[in-house]
Amino acid sequence: MKILRLLAKVVAGVLVLFALTLGAVYFLSSQRMSVRCDVDPASIVTSDDSTTLALGAHIADIRGCTDCHGPDLRGRTFVDDPVFGTVTGANLTAGENGHRFMYQKMRIGWARLGMASGPMGPRCS
Repeated sequence: MKILRLLAKVVAGVLVLFALTLGAVYFLSSQRMSVRCDVDPASIVTSDDSTTLALGAHIADIRGCTDCHGPDLRGRTFVDDPVFGTVTGANLTAGENGHRFMYQKMRIGWARLGMASGPMGPRCS
């Protein structure tokens, strides 16, 4: 009987510890995701020289951006299933949300611009 009580206390302690850890992770991530930065897209300087474009292509390749957005970052559908739906990577090259806006999202963070977090995570720098 004593062993069962001890086992129950150990299990309860582990559950309490797990709940506290889960709460701390939720609280800390909520705090981090709620930070927002005001950035003027016109203040972002971009370069179109071949060296910068080659470096950007290399970074997009090694970070896995091309997996969802396609080799030219114009977007691609990578899941098209009647059960699961269609999942498409956004076009990062043109349109109303052109390269300056996309650079701002990737560099500063989606959540800090008032959007859901992207794969890079939020940061202000």
